[in-house]
Amino acid sequence: MNYRPYTKADYEKCLEIFRTNTPDFFGTQEEPDFVDFLERLPCQFFVIEIENKIVGCGGFFINEEKRTAALCYGMVARQYHKQGLGKYLLLKRLDAISHDPLAERILLDTSQYSKGFFEKLGFIVYEIIQDGYFAGLHRHEMELKLDDEKRVVIQNELNNLEHIR
Repeated sequence: MNYRPYTKADYEKCLEIFRTNTPDFFGTQEEPDFVDFLERLPCQFFVIEIENKIVGCGGFFINEEKRTAALCYGMVARQYHKQGLGKYLLLKRLDAISHDPLAERILLDTSQYSKGFFEKLGFIVYEIIQDGYFAGLHRHEMELKLDDEKRVVIQNELNNLEHIR
């Protein structure tokens, strides 16, 4: 498995991954926003490859002024769900963020279908917006307070996933 920065050559594969997660995790009406995101690439964004095939992608922003980081567009192709790749992608991004001493909180938004995945790593829901994405898909605003103890937990969790590398 290879975790590496996104390149423009990855555009179509990332769009395919997005589509495999529609409509359960993303709405079809969100695709133009994702296309715009990939074209502008306003943050650090990465892909996961298995045998030279891109199977996941995700990124993050760090706002040092606000002492926060925000996760964005983390996803694994549907056929690779429940294999530890989503956790690996999340932990790789959390690990990178945790090395920035100014990052004190990590923020994300997700649906009711994915919130439990993030709660397992310590994220807490602080707001729910009914139909926040579209009818039936509720937006859950979540945060993880990043202290020295949580930084160690992230590193240990990442080290425990050596078997999928």
